[in-house]
Amino acid sequence: NIAPQKKRYIFRESVLINAADILLILGIFLSVGALLSPAFLGDTIQNITTLSIVVAVATFLFSLITWALFRTVAEISRMLREREKKE
Repeated sequence: NIAPQKKRYIFRESVLINAADILLILGIFLSVGALLSPAFLGDTIQNITTLSIVVAVATFLFSLITWALFRTVAEISRMLREREKKE
């Protein structure tokens, strides 16, 4: 008999982790897009380069914070579930 392997995460925790990773990748992609946007937009907006840098940094930081929160919630959920099983 082969003992079944324990799953580290259950479905809802896996969804949180996958959503966190997807949002981080999307945030990085949008940050790069914001940095490249002055090359494709007209110079009708004053200080467009500075504005694009600020938007890129804000987008990246928001996606990084969201990623960290989702991953932390999934890890806390896993730890609580394992603690309940031990008791």
